[in-house]
Amino acid sequence: MAPWPMAVNPVKFFNQRDFRARRIVRKHLVLIISCCVLILFSLFRDGFSANIQIPITLKNNLSKSGIPQKEIQACFKAPFDKIEVGIILKNVTHKETLADYRRFLTEKTLRKARKYLLKHVKIFSEIEQTFHVPKEVIVSILLVESSFGENGGNYPVLSVYTSLASLSDKDVRKKIRRIAAKAGEDVRAKRFRRRLDRKAKWGFKELRCLIRLKEERKIDLSALRGSWAGAFGMPQFIPTSFDAYGVDWDGDGRVNLDSLQDAAASAANYLYRNGWKKFLAHKEALRIIKFYNLSHPYATTILGMSEKLKKTR
Repeated sequence: MAPWPMAVNPVKFFNQRDFRARRIVRKHLVLIISCCVLILFSLFRDGFSANIQIPITLKNNLSKSGIPQKEIQACFKAPFDKIEVGIILKNVTHKETLADYRRFLTEKTLRKARKYLLKHVKIFSEIEQTFHVPKEVIVSILLVESSFGENGGNYPVLSVYTSLASLSDKDVRKKIRRIAAKAGEDVRAKRFRRRLDRKAKWGFKELRCLIRLKEERKIDLSALRGSWAGAFGMPQFIPTSFDAYGVDWDGDGRVNLDSLQDAAASAANYLYRNGWKKFLAHKEALRIIKFYNLSHPYATTILGMSEKLKKTR
């Protein structure tokens, strides 16, 4: 056997090879485990979704509330004839923290907001003159809500509200409680039960409004996408907010929340109609923004971002 060259340390050589081998093995293990988790999650989710049909009680309640049977049948055709369990669990278990909003106050995000404001300053200035809401506040809302339309969500909005409204059915609720318990939720806690009640009532109200808007505003519900919470468009409106505060700012005959003009004006109108006026004190501005999103971290982030944008104009 030939001797090792003098320039090569055999111990170091094998240590380097072992290190590389371990690193390669770790990478492959992580990839394999990740794939297995995704496959299992997909099977878990799809399995439960396939087993829970939209309850007849929900369709009956919609009919009693004045929605024509023809409209109900049209809305709940496949693939919208099943409940999305994952959407329900996300809505009833999500806990918001200040950490969810810290990224919006980074210099990188603020640069993006400044650039967008400068590019569309004429539109934002005209809207500010009409609704008296500072353009920096509206820019902050559109960025936090959807990153100016780049991240509005890809959940079927109809499925979100159908799934939540179905929580009023006893059989559906039992299945959801059982699944949530397996996921580690304390389903016997009063707070969890109350949240199911609130989501069921709220989901039904929004679903009923959404179906009505389908005809009145000619919205294609099968194509409407939004967040897991059911909000859509650049300002992330829910159906009742769209109905009450939507503004056709560009004058094309319809409210389009994916259009900057309509989205910005609608968000400003929302705050204006809930009490916004010139020269608001910080405490009052905070209170009004909470009408838009009942979250203290959200409201402080919007005002904090808008103040930073004002300082760098």
